[in-house]
Amino acid sequence: MKVTDKLTVQTTIDVDFRDIANLLCSAFEGGSSYWAEISDYTHPRNIWPWEAGHLYPYVQYPLSEGGAVIVSDTEDDKIYTLDLAAIQRGIQAMATIAPRHFADLINENIDSETGDVFLQCCVFGEIVYG
Repeated sequence: MKVTDKLTVQTTIDVDFRDIANLLCSAFEGGSSYWAEISDYTHPRNIWPWEAGHLYPYVQYPLSEGGAVIVSDTEDDKIYTLDLAAIQRGIQAMATIAPRHFADLINENIDSETGDVFLQCCVFGEIVYG
């Protein structure tokens, strides 16, 4: 066992869908526009309600069972599916590889950069751009 001057702590944090919705909104409305483009949607049977009377498919579809946003990477023309499974993988990746941005999420201090990092974690599993 190597002796260091650090301790590693693991914990479980519940992240509310509304916080994820805000990340998606930040990503698609500005943070990721330089590399990501929505090319299609997979319509869910039941849509997760975010704001009464409004539909934001790029936010609500991937948070709804069976729904997704199809994202094109304009830099390499690859296509990615953003659904609940990708969001789950992405939030875990963000907590692991981008703890500063994850802390911004937890502290309700998100911006377009936080949204961009989250979307990259969801579709790539890592930060590719920036």
